[in-house]
Amino acid sequence: SDGRGTILVNRGWVPMSYYKQDVPWSRPAGTVAVVGVETKTEQPKFLSPEHDKRNPKTLLWMDRVAIEETTGTKGLAPLLLTETIVVNNDEPSGNDAPLFPVRPNAETVGEFKVTPFTHAGYAVTWFGLSSAGMFMTRKLMTRGRA
Repeated sequence: SDGRGTILVNRGWVPMSYYKQDVPWSRPAGTVAVVGVETKTEQPKFLSPEHDKRNPKTLLWMDRVAIEETTGTKGLAPLLLTETIVVNNDEPSGNDAPLFPVRPNAETVGEFKVTPFTHAGYAVTWFGLSSAGMFMTRKLMTRGRA
């Protein structure tokens, strides 16, 4: 109504235990300054499960339609923003404990945390271990037979 538009901010990750047990975490009120990066929505992959309709506040991917329906901003075309941390390597932090919500730095927004190469490495490892297990089991079971 003020002509500035609507902005929806992804403030970061909070452990499910905090959410379920209502543990306090940073929830600013009023007008705040936010440093962030515009976020693109994601498309579910072939094996991605559907969102849980019973819990619309928990999304498995950045789904613009679901976000707009849940927040009541459908038709307003809100800007989706991921809040980022400002990394200042010149100052010692003094406290390395994570503060929730955990936010990415601007350079890593949208990066996959586990790359396809890593997944392929896991697959090769598991198939190799299962093949070795099958070979050793067969050898053990046929031991002593002519």
